[in-house]
Amino acid sequence: ARQYEGPIDCLIQTWRSAGIAGLQRGLGLGVVREVFFNAVRIGLFDPILLGVHAGTNLLRSGQVEVQDGSLRASPAPSAQERTAAGLICGGLGGCVVNPVEVLKTRMQAQGGSTGYQHGYTSVSSALAELVRKEGLAGCVQGMS
Repeated sequence: ARQYEGPIDCLIQTWRSAGIAGLQRGLGLGVVREVFFNAVRIGLFDPILLGVHAGTNLLRSGQVEVQDGSLRASPAPSAQERTAAGLICGGLGGCVVNPVEVLKTRMQAQGGSTGYQHGYTSVSSALAELVRKEGLAGCVQGMS
C-alpha cells in the first residue's frame, strides 16, 4: 500500500505531523547549494571562456595574444566557445555543490516515515557523520 495518495496528501500529512518545519526541512541547504552553484557557474565563466578562446586560437594559429601579461580575447569568442565554457562551468558547479546536495536530500528525508533515518541534529553533524561513516566517497554520491 502507498503511504501517500499524491502530492497534496503528502503535504497534508507532513503538515499534520511536523508543521511548517517539516515542509521547509532542507530549505536552508537548498539556498546554500544555489549560492555556491551560481558563484562557481557565473564567477568562473569569464576566466574559463578566456582559456577556451585562447586554447582555440592556439590550436588554430599556433599562437596566443598576450597583452599586459594576460590573455587577450581577440576576435570575440565564438558561440561554440561560449557554449563550451558554459558546459565546463556548469559541470564544475555541479561537482562543487554535490556534497551539499547529498546532505540536503538526506535532511529533507529525515523525520519522515519512509526510508532510512539518519538522525542528524545539524548540518555540521550531518557532514561529520557522512565523512566519518562513508568517507569522501559519500560526498560524491550520485556523480557517476
